[in-house]
Amino acid sequence: MSRRFLPSERTTQKPSPVTPKRATTNAPPRPKLAQIHSPARNTPPLWPPGTVPGINLVDIVIAIAVLLGALHGYRRGLWLSVAQYAGLVIGVVMGAALAPAGIRKLSVPPGSAAALAAILIMLAGGSLGYTFGSLIGGPLRKRLIRAGRPGSAELALGALFSALMMLLTAWFLGVSFSRGPNPGVARLVQSSSVIGTMTSVLPPPPGVLTGVQQTISAAPFPTAFSVAEPGVAKLELPANADTPAVRTAARSVWRVEGHGCGGIVTGSSYPVARGYLITNAHVVAGTSGTTLVQGSSGLTVSASVVLVDTSRDVAILRAPAVSAAGLETGSAQPGTQGAVVGYPGGGAEDVEPAVVNQQQTADGRDIYGQGAVRRNILILQSLVRPGNSGGPLLDLNGRVLGVVFAASSSHPGQAYALTNEEVADDVRLGTSRASRVDASVYDCAV
Repeated sequence: MSRRFLPSERTTQKPSPVTPKRATTNAPPRPKLAQIHSPARNTPPLWPPGTVPGINLVDIVIAIAVLLGALHGYRRGLWLSVAQYAGLVIGVVMGAALAPAGIRKLSVPPGSAAALAAILIMLAGGSLGYTFGSLIGGPLRKRLIRAGRPGSAELALGALFSALMMLLTAWFLGVSFSRGPNPGVARLVQSSSVIGTMTSVLPPPPGVLTGVQQTISAAPFPTAFSVAEPGVAKLELPANADTPAVRTAARSVWRVEGHGCGGIVTGSSYPVARGYLITNAHVVAGTSGTTLVQGSSGLTVSASVVLVDTSRDVAILRAPAVSAAGLETGSAQPGTQGAVVGYPGGGAEDVEPAVVNQQQTADGRDIYGQGAVRRNILILQSLVRPGNSGGPLLDLNGRVLGVVFAASSSHPGQAYALTNEEVADDVRLGTSRASRVDASVYDCAV
């Protein structure tokens, strides 16, 4: 099986009568679960009109955790609780800072294994920090007790503080798991009223936690093959993929950010015509408030989705502020060397060496893992991670060979890209449109 990347304002407008999918897609957009979008830009409604937020299993678990946290804080008082949670936070942050590098060094494959590794590293750091905080806070509280200072107010404040910390912890974990790696858990989190409301009023997590959050939330990739993925012979990667031509093309690669699916969803994109860019459908499905961020300058511009093809896994974005012409395309042969360019983890732009193993027609599944679809794809060797979705596979002359859309979970270092011929119809149709398609009516691709 192959795995999708990952690894987020909402309007109520329905898609235009012109179907947002390609003609071969028979099913209409699947009804969305209730989702709350971050109001980082122009706060949208908390829930779509006509829907009523309900309480699900995630909300019940959060309520129990907050209650237990309050009881724990009442027993220990404010000062010990502050010391313990301060140590916990410091330990988790240190673990978060070390986790991405540790996962890469250990060559842990994307998806569930990487998510589990990240969680274990953060738990280890948090446990050490909590223990250290207890060693400091315990003696401090004993001295206060001897002095007769702690009282009912200090105990009540301890309960309030601990309950708040449990709520914030639940929010961070909820946002992290809202895009995977388990689709069932992700959908439960997406429909949580508590997580949704907090996401709509709180800012994104601190940058140091973003990498781990993206690792945890790495949802399954679309299935490139309905049967077992073929293993291919290893070919030689380029010694230096960061050529002047690749660097020039990389300046036209933009990070995609959208609000939805329990948080902020990120991917990659590149121009196919002046003012139009291509990305993957699984990057924009279930999101609104799409923006583009240029890695080299930090420039941020607004974009609108004009086409969503959930079968091919293609989306076309319209961004008039992007003046670059479409990148030149090329053809791939077995052994063609190049680079994968994108924004893994929603972070800085990254260039990874790549080589094309073969081109073939693959029978796979749509972005929801349901409808059968036949795609013309490239099988390649490269390090493809959550956030690379929608980025280009370039040759060493900076020409686009395909659109990266999936990575293998059974063959480490193997990934997949849609060929230029495969996406040509969507590019022609999308670049002829100016009307926005409401991508938020599509179910999240998990």
